[in-house]
Amino acid sequence: MEEKIKKIMSDVFLVDISEINNNTSPEDLPQWDSIGHLNLISSLEEEFSIKFDDEQITQMLNFKLVVEIVKETLKQ
Repeated sequence: MEEKIKKIMSDVFLVDISEINNNTSPEDLPQWDSIGHLNLISSLEEEFSIKFDDEQITQMLNFKLVVEIVKETLKQ
């Protein structure tokens, strides 16, 4: 799952997958702005057939948190 999320982030933010690690955040990727964040959310929701709530969306502050929130949402 982590590799799939890395691939999505790589595609959304137009960076090499090797640039994404647990600490990768909007501070590291200029494309991870408000529009980029919305594109990430919609791509994750589509790929995993899930829906995030507003709180989850605002908590996605780095790659590790994105993975945790996707896993948590899939369990619901």
